[in-house]
Amino acid sequence: MFVAVLLYLSFALFDVWFTAKRLPHIGIEAELNPFARWAALKFGIAEGIFTSVLIPTVGVILVCHNHLWLMTFMLGCRTTLFAFQLRQLFGSDERTARLS
Repeated sequence: MFVAVLLYLSFALFDVWFTAKRLPHIGIEAELNPFARWAALKFGIAEGIFTSVLIPTVGVILVCHNHLWLMTFMLGCRTTLFAFQLRQLFGSDERTARLS
């Protein structure tokens, strides 16, 4: 269970880093998460994204840490998001946001 929680947290930290790096290039309006968009406008991009991703992440960990099946499901969702972000970061499609 500790490995699943650690993996979930590391995917969330990657999400914070990638989103904070991506939003100045493509604009806050491109963010689909309304809470993240609101927090980025209110607190600034880096602090807002950090807050809007890690608060729900800590909540998920606190709720799911005793339920392996639920933590596995949430880890699968976070892994899918991670794969999508990697594809966007390293993708060959010209529509993806390549960052240097």
